[in-house]
Amino acid sequence: MDKGLNYLQTFNPVESKPELLEHTLVGRKDLVDRLEELVIESTQTGNKLQRLIIGSRGSGKTHALKVLHNRIFNRRDLVDNLVIAYLCEDEYGVATFLDWIIRILRSFIRWDPEKAAYLENEIEKLKKVHKGEWEKIAANLLLNYIKGKTLLIIVENIGNIFHKKKGFGKKGQQKFRDLIQQYPFFIIMASNQALFEDIQKEDMPFHNFFKIIHLRKLSLKETFFFLKTIAEWDKNTKLLPFLDTHEGRGRIKAIYDLIGGNHRLLVTFYHFLKTDFINKLSESFMKTINDLTPYYQSMMDSLTAQQQKIVQYLCQVRTATNVKNISENCFSTQNTISKQMINLIRLKYVDAIPSGRETFYELSEPLLRICNEVKENRGGPIKLFIDFLGNLYSVEEIKRKYMHYHILYKILEKEAPSDFYEEHLYYKETIKRYFPGLLKTFQIDTFEGAPKDEQIKTYIEDLEKSGIYTEILKFTSKIQEKDRYILLKEASAYRKTGDIEKAIETAKNLLNKNEKDIDALLMLAEAYQQNDKLNESNKYFNKVLENDEKNIKALAGIGKNLFIEEKYEEAKTSYIKAIDLDKENADAIEALGVVFGNQGDHQQAYNSFKDLTDLKPEYSHGWWLLGRAQENLNNIEEAKTSYIKAIDLDKENADAIKALGVVFGNQGDHQQAYNSFKDLTDLKPEYSHGWWLLGRSQEGLNKIEEAKTSYLKAIDLDEKNTDAIQYLGIVLGNQGDHKQAYNYFKRLTDLKPDYSHGWFILGWSQEGLNKIEEAKTSYIKAIDLDKKNTTAVSYLSGLLMKENSFEKALSYIDKALKETPIDSQLLNMKGEIYRKSDQFEKAVSFYKQAIQAGSKSQHPSFNLVSCYLGLNDITNALSQLEKSLKLANEINLTDQTIQNFEENTITLFIHVYRESIPFYLNEALALVEKYSFTDQFYKSIPETIFGILKQHDRIETVRFEFIETYLSDKFKDNELLIVPLKFLNIGIRHLKKNEKNALLLFTKEERATFKKFVLNQI
Repeated sequence: MDKGLNYLQTFNPVESKPELLEHTLVGRKDLVDRLEELVIESTQTGNKLQRLIIGSRGSGKTHALKVLHNRIFNRRDLVDNLVIAYLCEDEYGVATFLDWIIRILRSFIRWDPEKAAYLENEIEKLKKVHKGEWEKIAANLLLNYIKGKTLLIIVENIGNIFHKKKGFGKKGQQKFRDLIQQYPFFIIMASNQALFEDIQKEDMPFHNFFKIIHLRKLSLKETFFFLKTIAEWDKNTKLLPFLDTHEGRGRIKAIYDLIGGNHRLLVTFYHFLKTDFINKLSESFMKTINDLTPYYQSMMDSLTAQQQKIVQYLCQVRTATNVKNISENCFSTQNTISKQMINLIRLKYVDAIPSGRETFYELSEPLLRICNEVKENRGGPIKLFIDFLGNLYSVEEIKRKYMHYHILYKILEKEAPSDFYEEHLYYKETIKRYFPGLLKTFQIDTFEGAPKDEQIKTYIEDLEKSGIYTEILKFTSKIQEKDRYILLKEASAYRKTGDIEKAIETAKNLLNKNEKDIDALLMLAEAYQQNDKLNESNKYFNKVLENDEKNIKALAGIGKNLFIEEKYEEAKTSYIKAIDLDKENADAIEALGVVFGNQGDHQQAYNSFKDLTDLKPEYSHGWWLLGRAQENLNNIEEAKTSYIKAIDLDKENADAIKALGVVFGNQGDHQQAYNSFKDLTDLKPEYSHGWWLLGRSQEGLNKIEEAKTSYLKAIDLDEKNTDAIQYLGIVLGNQGDHKQAYNYFKRLTDLKPDYSHGWFILGWSQEGLNKIEEAKTSYIKAIDLDKKNTTAVSYLSGLLMKENSFEKALSYIDKALKETPIDSQLLNMKGEIYRKSDQFEKAVSFYKQAIQAGSKSQHPSFNLVSCYLGLNDITNALSQLEKSLKLANEINLTDQTIQNFEENTITLFIHVYRESIPFYLNEALALVEKYSFTDQFYKSIPETIFGILKQHDRIETVRFEFIETYLSDKFKDNELLIVPLKFLNIGIRHLKKNEKNALLLFTKEERATFKKFVLNQI
């Protein structure tokens, strides 16, 4: 099963490698997965499931069934219970039931070589017995071979096998159905091009036997992925990136419009797509069409004469039409045509398009027109190819290609190959048929009548305007005698495409003819500049200035060299001098703005970019630069407007799309940020940073799984994308998957060993894995790298406090406070140390400082409540509680208050005078209800009870009994607190009263909970 062709065959995918077929299973994977599940279920149970796939020619039926065969064949867990009969795609000559059994036996021989000799021998024996015994003996041979296992039959074109003329007919069907009913171990996975009478008529043996699956054609998106998977398998490094471009997607769209989502034809046109058809597109297309002509002729041959006439008319009319038009042009009655249309729809030749009360019809496969157009074409451009070009190229592309071939055919007729004439005719005809509006602005007759030099100039300037410099080089390479204009344009194109050596060589050839050629000198200077040879570049710029001291390009070029060398002041002087000479020198104005921006002078940068956009209002990049300056000036709304303007001017301005998304994200508008970053990843699917940004917006929308997928995509594209690695780890950590989080944070610290925050989050994951010593080491590393990493200090101090190492924790906090003396987080943490060591007065001081430091965290405020309770200052405790609840509402906190309520109440039960407890709780509950935190308060009670039980050694038994009695009376009507109060009662009896069998009053599950949350933490 490992052998096979390393490419997809157009008409026989069975011969391709299994891995290739699996890799290219686009749009059919769900189907094959389901069929595989059905086969496994049928093999393992008595429920035998039958399926019939209906799909038009080339829709991928053979591909799907072959993948199913490959998978099942290689499942070793089924080998003892399953036998497979995988039949040929076209089993011709199955005239009798006996023929059918023999074909099944021969499929065993084909796929099970170990038993081939035995079966061949048995078939030889069969030949020698009386013909009246053939069926019986053959059936027994089949049954003996199967030996009670399940038999999976994979068969295509089953309609032909069942057919009364092409196959074994109703009589053979009945015998086969009788065998299946007598021995119910058959699974049939079959296919056919269309539904057929033998399964539709109630009096036929296989009526309602199969569950029908209609196979749809691939969508445009699936078509793109199908072609891309083939290119991936081919390792076609030239075609793959091209498919992701706008032009590549346009070509796929044109192919899709021509053939639809037909697997077979897509394989054919894949070979056409990967051909280098720059100069011979028509030849490549016609060769592909010629290869497909027999296929479509066979489709026409299978129709009746009446059906052929209808299809031929639809080929000619080219657009959807109704029965009335078809009947008039085919000279048939409408009733006759209507009946035939039903058959043609069933056979998948025609699609019906309802429109109100009327129905219109068109060809399911536009390429059926091959049979008509190739035959009727009399030497001129065939309409099918003209349609293809009209869909393949934009109006500007068609115009350029027409000019290209016209010049090479007409102006350079001595050197130009003869096929340029044919190509120019195709594009000329396409303009006339598809783009008549172009004829108003581009007069073909005027162009053809212009002098040779003017035609060449028009064409090259058109290419330059569109930035298609490779086409300039392909064009000029065919011109043998090149004048100065062509050489200059050629040198410029070499430079634009990165071939600096060729650019320099061409420019120097011009200087050999005239050493004072300003354009050639500028070309050399710019080429050396692009090659980072700034001394050589300045040398030629200065030669230009020797001959023309006010040459703006030279002044701007020297300015750019100075900018590269970070000599910003000198660069500014040069740019300003160039602008003084030409107030509309957009390049110099842009460059000056960039210099100002790099120096942090955003107001001056803004001024320059404002001048730039005033001068070039259609320049998308200029609006992006203006937006950056506005953003740096904190004029955010203006920046958004500029970015949107940039995108309106150029839908593919990735810089502006990204910048706009970042602004939206910073403003908390995650949906708009998502929209921008989705556009960015669609535009640049290989841009790792774009996928990270998309993930950030998805996180903002709480689409966590989608965010994870985007981060993974970013990492797949760039394994060193530390942003994506970090954020994926954080998501995993927040989901409680600390092991995976640890793996990503470890990668992060390996890539960025000096990144303090990386070591902090590594410690966070280690703490989640209960690797406390490792976590402490990571936190210390984070602090060593950044003394101001207050979060790492807080987490380290928290771990030390759990170990009762209060002095050590305090020393880290005090060191950090020397670096950031008004850090709210550190001040709160220092308060925590004193509070947890019952030094409430000291704690109060630091919590107040934390609040004054501008903290928007609720924790210092609620912690202050605990301190006042610890000091038995009920008045201040209640006053502070109200302030805390107000703050929690302001910053929209809900469940985060639960922990704070728990800590407050534990302090209340441990430290407050008994007689004050009821008063405080009553007043506190009133405040909690007033600010709508009642649910959160009640949710805190279970943890509060576990908390005081864990600290049972600090509470006298009598006090415990008082707390229990009070709570039981207070909350007797609250069903949610019945179980927590039970834990309190039994916990007191076990921990304080030492009742021997108290824990047995718990259920088994409750006992496990008590052990986990109380006993194991004491």
